[in-house]
Amino acid sequence: MNMKSQLLKKMMLAVMLSVFSFSFSLNAQSSSDSALVLQKCVDLTVLQQYYPTNPNNSFKPLVVMQHGITFSTSIAVSYANNPLVFKTKADIGNESAYFLFWEFKILGNSAKVEFTYKYDCNTPMKKAQKVTLVLLKTGNTWSVTSTNVETILL
Repeated sequence: MNMKSQLLKKMMLAVMLSVFSFSFSLNAQSSSDSALVLQKCVDLTVLQQYYPTNPNNSFKPLVVMQHGITFSTSIAVSYANNPLVFKTKADIGNESAYFLFWEFKILGNSAKVEFTYKYDCNTPMKKAQKVTLVLLKTGNTWSVTSTNVETILL
């Protein structure tokens, strides 16, 4: 092996390690940001009137369908002291309500999220709220800068 070839191999290895390191740190930041952005989605005031309740009026755990966009099941997001429940499309079954995300992009200090919150799924008049959010991060805080919500009859 000549010197030029060895140098090229070393450079390729250095580039690969740099990319891996960058990717790893970006992924670690992204998972924290993902949790914060997902929390903003479930905390939307406009959706809370549709969240399922128990007979004593306490909130049931919110369900997220893992289809299209998937989240780590260990993501630290909750609503009314209940952690989110993540289910596959096959396991959604008779859930009366659930979130379905189809866009969840975080790029630096901005994010765009599109999802539907489907509810009344066990009734003849199934409904959904189609939501588009744009968020901006200042420091460690994510803020919703734009919200578009549309009611859909399914």
